[in-house]
Amino acid sequence: MPHVFFAFGRRQKGESVLVSGDRNPFFFADSDCDSIGDNTFLSSFTQEEGYIAMGTRCITCLSESPERTRLLGELLSGFVEKALCILLRGNLGAGKTVFTRGLAKGLGFEAVRSPSFSLVLEYPTRPRLVHVDLYRIESGQEEDLALEEYIEDGNVLVIEWPERARSLPGTDRWFLDFIDSENPTRRLLRWRAEGPRSDAVETLFLRKLEEERWTYSLE
Repeated sequence: MPHVFFAFGRRQKGESVLVSGDRNPFFFADSDCDSIGDNTFLSSFTQEEGYIAMGTRCITCLSESPERTRLLGELLSGFVEKALCILLRGNLGAGKTVFTRGLAKGLGFEAVRSPSFSLVLEYPTRPRLVHVDLYRIESGQEEDLALEEYIEDGNVLVIEWPERARSLPGTDRWFLDFIDSENPTRRLLRWRAEGPRSDAVETLFLRKLEEERWTYSLE
């Protein structure tokens, strides 16, 4: 785990918030968060499609309980638009489904369950939320799920275990990494957006975090 200094509000110019320690190799390898790192899965579908230049900075939030993780999902639901792809990565029990439960509640639906055995669950939200779990599939089998069609129809697609996919749909994407700590209920949730709407969402997200006095860092 990296050592992290947290502060309320935006980082001031020149202020160091995240310091020392190893970065998570999946999404954010470099200190300025512009590089995807060595992960061939993620870099293959971002560099090729040219979204890296449109990506936001990383926002890392501290969650001290499953309820706070759920509340963060509910908070982010206010910025959801049609055809958004949300990619959730973390260990088993890290809070991915809990986060999705909050996201769905913010969109008007509360009876969310894990799609581990169903693979795909759809919820009657506005816009419609499609919850996908790729944990039990082999790379390439996601093509049988026709994920691109969900995006083309204007649904919001939430994908757990996206690293198991060979390619992923959409041009607007949120990446969330759930980082465990020694305390089983305490973790870091690291968010980044890529795509045409990413800058606007970052601004709104930061403003809301300040209003709700969340503990977070920005890099």
